[in-house]
Amino acid sequence: MAYGGESWSMATADYTLKTDDTVVAQVVIQDTRGIEGAGYHEMWKNQMTIETPPEMKMYTGTVDGYPAYFIENNEASEYTEIVSINDRFFVYVMIENGKPEYLTVFNSQIDFDGIADLA
Repeated sequence: MAYGGESWSMATADYTLKTDDTVVAQVVIQDTRGIEGAGYHEMWKNQMTIETPPEMKMYTGTVDGYPAYFIENNEASEYTEIVSINDRFFVYVMIENGKPEYLTVFNSQIDFDGIADLA
């Protein structure tokens, strides 16, 4: 990937729940190299604001001590988080047709501190 003449990288993976193939998760890990405007960096810098209809809610929190945005659409059973690791790495997890607890399951499998150590 490139932005403003600078290169940055991204890895993606899709997962399906073994017991219910309608439950799908997408995981994206971006190394923006701290390039402002690359990947989720600009959105994060601008304190990510989106209009949410009544069936959705957006809030902030932390994942393993790193700041995160969470978006829940209970009507569609979609749950999303974007975690910022030292304003360089961004981890995006979206669950479709699942439960909010599934985000916790994915978080327990991601080594956020290990990602931070890559810088």
